[in-house]
Amino acid sequence: MLIVVSAIICALLAVAAMAWRAGAEVGDAIEQGRATYLLGIIRSAAETNLSFGLPLDQMPTIEALMEREKLSDPSILAIDVFYPEGRSVYSTDRGTLGEPVLPSWTSALHSPGLWQLSAHGELVLGTRIENELGTAAGGVAITLSNLPRETRDFALALDLASLTFLVMLAGSLLAAFTVRPLARLLTRPFANAARALTETPDPAHHGAPHGTLAAAAGEVRQRWQATEATAARAMHELRTLDNGA
Repeated sequence: MLIVVSAIICALLAVAAMAWRAGAEVGDAIEQGRATYLLGIIRSAAETNLSFGLPLDQMPTIEALMEREKLSDPSILAIDVFYPEGRSVYSTDRGTLGEPVLPSWTSALHSPGLWQLSAHGELVLGTRIENELGTAAGGVAITLSNLPRETRDFALALDLASLTFLVMLAGSLLAAFTVRPLARLLTRPFANAARALTETPDPAHHGAPHGTLAAAAGEVRQRWQATEATAARAMHELRTLDNGA
C-alpha cells in the first residue's frame, strides 16, 4: 500500500508542477498579448496623425490614451513615445519626459515589427512608428514589471499546492480503504491453496477447498499423504521381514 500511495503522490506532484508551468506561461502570454495590442493602438493613432500632417509632439490624444491605459493595468510601469534620435516625446513617467531613452530602444527601431528587451527585472516591449515613406518617425515602448507576474505565479502555486494536498489526502484515504481489500481478494486463492497444502482437511468444519487452485492443492496433499502411507506400510513390511529373519 505504501508503494501505491507514494506513486500517487509522485504523480500528483508531477501534474501540479506541469500545471503551474503551463499556467505561468499562459499568464505571461496573456500579459504580453495585452501589451502588444496596446502598442498597436498607440502606433496606429500616431501614424494616422502623421498622415494628417501633425508632428509627433502635437498629438495630445495619444498622451491621454497612454495615461488611461497605464492606470487600468498595474503591470505597466511606463509607456513612452520617443523620437528616432532617442529623446522622449510623451511618457507616463513625468521624470523622464524630454530625457534620452536607452540606446537599445533606438537601435531596435532599425528593424520593423515588435521588439523585446529585458533589464533589471523589467520587460520592455516596443515597436516603431512609421511615416508615409515607411521610415521610422519614432518609437513606442511599454515597460512591464515582474512584480504582478511574480504575485500571480505565487498565488497560482499556492492554489495548486492546496489542491494537490487535498487530492493527495483523498487519494491516500481511498488507497487505504481499497488497496488492502483488493490485495486480500487477489491473494485469497493462493492463501486457500497454501492452507490446503499445510492443513489436514476437515470436512466437518471446512468442507471442500474453495476455488480451483485450492482444490488442486488439496488433491496434491492427498497424493502426498497416500504416498507417505504407502511408504510407511512398505517400511513396516521390511521391518517385519527383518525381524522374521
